[in-house]
Amino acid sequence: GWSDSIQTLGLAYQMSGNVAYANKVIQIMKVMNDETAKGNLAPISTDSGFPSRTAAMGLSVAFDWVYDQLDDATKTATYNTLNAWYDWFKTQAYDNTGPVLSNYYGGHILGFGLAGLATGGAGENPRAQEISTHIRNLFDSNVAVAFYSGIFSGGYSVEAYVYGTNHFMRLLQYMEAIRTATGED
Repeated sequence: GWSDSIQTLGLAYQMSGNVAYANKVIQIMKVMNDETAKGNLAPISTDSGFPSRTAAMGLSVAFDWVYDQLDDATKTATYNTLNAWYDWFKTQAYDNTGPVLSNYYGGHILGFGLAGLATGGAGENPRAQEISTHIRNLFDSNVAVAFYSGIFSGGYSVEAYVYGTNHFMRLLQYMEAIRTATGED
C-alpha cells in the first residue's frame, strides 16, 4: 500500500538525499490529495476508518520526510487532505474515542497524532494544533490509565498477538513521535 511505499521511499530519500526518491513520494501524495479534492474519502473511510494506521500515518510521514522538496501547493493540499480525513474520523470512524483496547483506536491515535505533529511545523496547517490537542487528550485520558491500573496493567494485549501487539506498537510509535517532535519523554 501507500504507507509502505512512502516509508520505504521516504527513508531512502532521508538516507541518500537522492531527490528521485522524494519525487516518487510526492507523486503518491498528489494521488492521495487529488482523491480527497474530488470528495473521495475512501482512502480513510474504508472499513470504518481502518486506514488511519496506514493512509493518515503514511501521508503524515510523507509530509515530514520530504518536506524540503514540497512546493506550497502540495503542502496546502496535503494538510487539507489530512484535515478532511480528521473531520471524517471525528464524526464517523469506528472507535474514534475508544475503547482503549481497540486496534482501530490505536490506529487513529497514531495516524492523526502524526498528522497534527507533522503539519504543525512553521504554523502552516491552521488546524494542526487542534488535531494534536484532540489526539493527545484521547491518549492521555485513556492510554496511561489503562497501563497504570486498567485493562493493560501487566502488559497484557487484550486483542492477542496480531491485533494487540501491533496496537501496542502504534501507541509506542505515537509516544516516540511526540518525543522526537517536542522533546517530551
